[in-house]
Amino acid sequence: MDRQIHRAGTPGRRHFAILFVTLMLFWLMLNSRLDADVFIVGAAVSLIIALLYRSGLSFFTEFRFTPAAFAAGFRYYGYFFRELFKSNLKLAAIVLSPSLPVNPGIVKVRTRLQSRMGRLMLANSITL
Repeated sequence: MDRQIHRAGTPGRRHFAILFVTLMLFWLMLNSRLDADVFIVGAAVSLIIALLYRSGLSFFTEFRFTPAAFAAGFRYYGYFFRELFKSNLKLAAIVLSPSLPVNPGIVKVRTRLQSRMGRLMLANSITL
């Protein structure tokens, strides 16, 4: 099946194009200039990175822009920012009052998430 996808060419090219454009936009935002030298260096570096990682970041294409996905993202970020705020308050209490009990450790969590994008979002949410 993988050979059929690359024979058609569109998914591989699409991944490459999305990655290249994302990297280029990020480069331009970091530099905040549109001079020719900045643009050429950014395009060259973005091209090299996009060529090296064009299939490695394909999980971003699992996301579909639908009304249901937008609503789910809105709910997720509302819940996420509320929990982030609460955890920051708890962390501030621990820092300001070191006598509070802290029990650091590694916790194994089972998840029903199947998509690579879902697992990526979960991992990034946990680290914050």
